[in-house]
Amino acid sequence: MESAFREGEIKTIGTDIDKLMPPVSPFGGVMNNFDKYKILSAGMPFAHRAKIAMALLDTATAYEELKEDASKTSVPGGYGCVGGFPESIIETVVSELICREVWYLPDGAKIWDRRFGSLFKNKFFCYDDDEKTWSEILHRYFLELEWIPKKDDYSSTRSYNKAWEYFGELLAVVKQKDHQEFDKYFKIAKENGMNEVVLERKLKELSEIKKSFELASE
Repeated sequence: MESAFREGEIKTIGTDIDKLMPPVSPFGGVMNNFDKYKILSAGMPFAHRAKIAMALLDTATAYEELKEDASKTSVPGGYGCVGGFPESIIETVVSELICREVWYLPDGAKIWDRRFGSLFKNKFFCYDDDEKTWSEILHRYFLELEWIPKKDDYSSTRSYNKAWEYFGELLAVVKQKDHQEFDKYFKIAKENGMNEVVLERKLKELSEIKKSFELASE
């Protein structure tokens, strides 16, 4: 236990996690993963609980265990775990678990319940085929939040184009799924200064990420 917290993680593969567990449950028999989760997560900060939940529980159960804190604006840290925005914490946890720093995961590679997409309204959490939530995400980032980059705020064309990358990622995902509102939001992006090269680059990245997951599954 001491080494696990000193290293900032508990390995869920192998025997490390079992060494922290009583040999049997209080009710008799071998302890199941939900019991293990409850013991390991008790009194721990959100980041710790999210990591254990994603590693031990099925996606639906993990969602039910995390949804209350996940819906908060901010959560506290502690025990070496960061606090802050729940969606950012879960995204970091997932990246650590899959050992990849990518801005996109194919639906088949997502390890969380699809309801997180509606909860967070975030491209990382939304399943590609959830067209309703994607419409809400597009409206949020292109219209509601007023976060579209303004050229006067940037010192160079390069930094200005880079500021458009998140919007390019949104558009790349909905284009490859033939989302019915792609043309509407692509037009808004171009009218507000986004270079088409940004989208072309993100479409290429998206294709490469998807291919890497396909190769990994062979």
